[in-house]
Amino acid sequence: MQTIQPLEPLGSQFLPEWARLEKHVRAALEYAPDTHSDRTVLDWILTGRAQFFAYEDSCMITELIKYPDNKVCRVWIAGGNLREIHKLGEQVVEWATEQGCTDAEIVGRDGWERAAPGFKKAATVYRRTL
Repeated sequence: MQTIQPLEPLGSQFLPEWARLEKHVRAALEYAPDTHSDRTVLDWILTGRAQFFAYEDSCMITELIKYPDNKVCRVWIAGGNLREIHKLGEQVVEWATEQGCTDAEIVGRDGWERAAPGFKKAATVYRRTL
């Protein structure tokens, strides 16, 4: 089986898939107020800072983080059909391994702790508006 690949931002499939699934990105961003807009997410993908994975009724956006001692695939946005997200997540983890990642992490609200088998809570982020 071929490993899933992120959509090539300059490829012919990207913009139609983005238009079809952008609603899921917007819905996920409602849980992360004031950090990004759908436009900035798109800019990150177009500049190669983030990767966009598309499925039938869901999508996932990742970024590869290089820490001093390892490389991690961060699932930054996921939205759509939860069953599909689980399937997509397993495929993205396989892709991340091929990219040299030693770990995967999810940045999300507390509900993902129950919805992400194999992941365990590693930290909590507290935020204060200034």
